[in-house]
Amino acid sequence: MGPMERPSHRPRQALTTVLLALGVAVAGMGLLAVAPPAGSLDDVFVVLTEARRSLGDVDEGAWTPVPVDSCTSPADVLLKMALLVVAGGQDPLRSAGWLALVEVLLFVVVSVRWLSATVENARLWVVCAFGLMGTPGLLESAAYRLEGPVFALVWLLTVAAAMERAPRRAIVWGAALAWIRPEGMLLGLGASWLALGPPRQRGLRGHAVAAALMVLPVTAYRWLRFGDWLPNTYRAKRSDDLLQEWMDGSAYVMDLLLSPGGLALALLAVIVGRGAGAERAAGGAEGSAPCRTAVGLAGLAVAVLVASGGDSYAGARLALPVGIPLWLGLSSFKGALGQAVGLGWVAVLLQVVALVGPGQGGPPAIERLEGALGGPAGLEVFQPEQRALEAAAEALGGEVLAHRHLQRVRWFRPEVRVLDLTGLTDAEVAATPARGQVKFGRDAVGLAVERRVGAMHLDPVGVRPAALATVPLIPALSDPRIADQFAGAPFLSRELAEALDRAYLGASYPVLGGHVNLLVRRDLAGRFEAAGFSVASPEAGPR
Repeated sequence: MGPMERPSHRPRQALTTVLLALGVAVAGMGLLAVAPPAGSLDDVFVVLTEARRSLGDVDEGAWTPVPVDSCTSPADVLLKMALLVVAGGQDPLRSAGWLALVEVLLFVVVSVRWLSATVENARLWVVCAFGLMGTPGLLESAAYRLEGPVFALVWLLTVAAAMERAPRRAIVWGAALAWIRPEGMLLGLGASWLALGPPRQRGLRGHAVAAALMVLPVTAYRWLRFGDWLPNTYRAKRSDDLLQEWMDGSAYVMDLLLSPGGLALALLAVIVGRGAGAERAAGGAEGSAPCRTAVGLAGLAVAVLVASGGDSYAGARLALPVGIPLWLGLSSFKGALGQAVGLGWVAVLLQVVALVGPGQGGPPAIERLEGALGGPAGLEVFQPEQRALEAAAEALGGEVLAHRHLQRVRWFRPEVRVLDLTGLTDAEVAATPARGQVKFGRDAVGLAVERRVGAMHLDPVGVRPAALATVPLIPALSDPRIADQFAGAPFLSRELAEALDRAYLGASYPVLGGHVNLLVRRDLAGRFEAAGFSVASPEAGPR
């Protein structure tokens, strides 16, 4: 009997499946509620802004930005477009949070349904259902309100098709994966290759079809619309030095393996690897080998993760493609099931610790749970700084605002001309040389000085307790001991800080919880003071 066959005595009752799906979903929602929030909600505004622009629902005034593929996922833009249409005048940020929860619930339903139809042992079925729910990266991705949960769902279906030796389904789902994330092309091709099974020569035509469906449509779309075959964010977040990217990706994977979530993945890899060894020893090259397929796809996902350079934010959201094939591989394990189930529950526990463990920081878990009872946070999170940004927009009067981490300004005030210093939404900045390490993107502060932009926002934190207008500008930008409170990493060189000090002044807008800090060009100081900013004395000069 093949591992993917469906004997009649397996637990397939609809009520059992529904109850398990409900239990897994409730547990997952609880974990998501008590887990620390996403490292940044700023990037979701890039997708929301692009969705609104695609709907023709925005007035950018006289300034029309050059179209840039600033979103890694065309599928997520399409979903956000549908969200803006359906939600109407509702809070778009909160609606994006609810959409992410719906996507997670759909992942739960599909995973439980697949497990109920393919796994004979009830205990193994249950542990894999909870394991998939907490797999490193899934709930973290949901917290970012981007394409993560949809990617997880389609990757689950792609891996399942490969394990069941269903090449047509693997190609279809792999083609969909390419529209969700760029690395989906590689993962989908790997899954379609393994879905064909040996002998490989039998499927050369299938591979050609798979490659065409996964690579050509999304590449043609990007080229015809944006004049580039990869997302602009890919270029902005990568070093020009390939070795640097591999070093960063390797460091990310090593840090992951030293975390509870990484230990869970390592434990799963050992268990599923034993199953793959047993499959190989048993022979049967023509038959289904789900454990070997799962190990191969997990290994491919790790290689893609290393090549991508890892993630600038702490956590395991980019490790999502690794865990899903390992849990599906465990579900097809045919060895000592008692031991496999026991070790599976250990992996589940490690994943829970990774999500809500004491090392995560932030407020206590009970406080996070209480805060989540009202649903996903909305635009009220940014309300204090929104007033400051609106005041700055009025003071700029058409001048350029340069920023590092202020994508939301394009949502609040689409008429403001912006220079994205990271290059995420600016193709020219993304193309600037970067031989060293690149984390959140490029850092074109020098270009902003050359262009004499009207104002700059360099702070990764929107509201600070201290006012930039009250401190000497040079150390506030270049001295790590002080700059961490105002501009954050990467800290500027002393030379660049002096150039800024000659042309700009610190300006602070008082809001609830502190101040929103900007650098404003000296000749615009009067405008910003009239708009409600406190501006450092123009006579201060270089310090």
